[in-house]
Amino acid sequence: MIANRTRSPWLFAPVAESFLILGPPFLSVAFVAVCGNEIRRVSLVEWVVLVMCIDVAHVYSTLFKTYLDPKERKEHGRMLVTIPVLGFLFLLLASIQSSLVFWRVLAYIAVFHFVRQQYGFMRLYSRHEEKASWIDTVAIHMAAIFPLVYWHTHDRAFQWFVAGDFLRFDSPGFYYATLAIYVVSMIAYLVKESFQIARSGIVNIPKQAILIGTAVSWYFGIVYYDGDLAFTITNVVSHGIPYIALVWLYGRKNAERSTEDGWLKRAFTIRWIPAFAGFLILLAFTEEGIWDALLWDEHRNLFAVFHWMLAPVRGGHSVWLLPLLALPQATHYILDAFIWRVRGTSNDWRSVLRLE
Repeated sequence: MIANRTRSPWLFAPVAESFLILGPPFLSVAFVAVCGNEIRRVSLVEWVVLVMCIDVAHVYSTLFKTYLDPKERKEHGRMLVTIPVLGFLFLLLASIQSSLVFWRVLAYIAVFHFVRQQYGFMRLYSRHEEKASWIDTVAIHMAAIFPLVYWHTHDRAFQWFVAGDFLRFDSPGFYYATLAIYVVSMIAYLVKESFQIARSGIVNIPKQAILIGTAVSWYFGIVYYDGDLAFTITNVVSHGIPYIALVWLYGRKNAERSTEDGWLKRAFTIRWIPAFAGFLILLAFTEEGIWDALLWDEHRNLFAVFHWMLAPVRGGHSVWLLPLLALPQATHYILDAFIWRVRGTSNDWRSVLRLE
């Protein structure tokens, strides 16, 4: 499992990745420790920045790796059509049961996606090692699973989507068993990496940062602090910013390699970053405006135009409304399980990472 000395673990650019992919978990925890650990609700400004401009916006960044990419549409067109259809039908079945069942199903799909993103980053940063280590796999998963088990077995002052979406059970035995696995997996990882570094003389910095950042942000965001603001900051910043950065950095690298000119190539130039971010925020603003006008009615002043436009259809919602509104994020959760596979069929993705 010794990494190849001639191949860097970094994906694109060490400085950019350090700040945009590896840094957010540490920066978010530091921010909460200094000025964001109050036990209070998220304010409107905080909601706009964290939820709309990062969390919801990152969902739409997937478009640049899928529906907006002609090569991806050609290679994976059937998947890009099938997943939203099946996702809608699945969520519709949950919505028919009850709104709580719907939100519970969506919450657990989201949690799975959030956990697997961290595993995905670890696999990307260890892609040049001879083979994947099961110790790595257990450690990165337990870095998130232990705080989640704590959440399920202890009262928390926040929720993922809505109150009651996570199951709650009193099981000290299950909690302490999970804690034991968590501690053992971290010790095993430390011992394994220490031997590997001693043998090879190589420290895979981004890989270590991914594991430590995951453990720190999930523990402090869920276990140590017990507030909606602290959880939102550590959860959203640690997940959304690295994802958007990965999409842009991949697009930038792919554009540099491409001989074809077009708007998609220009979208990943430095001067187009405001347009790239603005496009994502506009889509997020539109989605949240529709949600607020048809369902939440929490930010009427911010989304006044949507309340005015959709006033005739507000009220009397049928069971299909929730799955329809949640379809973009559900599609993002499912697609993400396929589009970043290191050993997938995408020649562009493999060649950008120098796997060929």
